[in-house]
Amino acid sequence: MTPSPRPAWVIPTLLVGALLVIGGAIQAVLSIAAAGFRYVPSGATLAVLVGIGLIVVAQARK
Repeated sequence: MTPSPRPAWVIPTLLVGALLVIGGAIQAVLSIAAAGFRYVPSGATLAVLVGIGLIVVAQARK
């Protein structure tokens, strides 16, 4: 039995998710360092969580 082809949106969704995770992580590290390690910015946390969610959804639909 041949595997079904991937939907067209899977690869772009994985790429966007990966960029959000990487960008959010970089933003978090830079913001935490600039603030003297006192807080984690909520925008960076949200970007990482949304990116992880996109990756999980795309992997589940593969």
